[in-house]
Amino acid sequence: AKFDYRGGDGHGTHQAALHAAVLASSGPVVEFGMGFFSTPMLHELCLASGRSLFSLDTDVAWVARFKHFESDTHRVIHVPSWEPGASPELDLVYAEAAWGVVFVDQHPE
Repeated sequence: AKFDYRGGDGHGTHQAALHAAVLASSGPVVEFGMGFFSTPMLHELCLASGRSLFSLDTDVAWVARFKHFESDTHRVIHVPSWEPGASPELDLVYAEAAWGVVFVDQHPE
């Protein structure tokens, strides 16, 4: 698949590095903070390689924008906060020790 690495508006500048990290690794992928550049790319790369992808965000409206990517191998999850204990699903993500890629791109607040 081809991906748009434009980044000219200050967004998406991480695309090439993230793409390379996914290709150079194995195992499940977790994304803390969804976005118009990372989420579709990670979805396609993980789908093509049969890897599990967990995309998490604290913004309910933002999660809704990406819910259509959810599948048997891609979980799109709303969490109330990034604090341990905030949700059972988040605790499971934090407990996983064998992530192939951990991508942190959350809102700075």
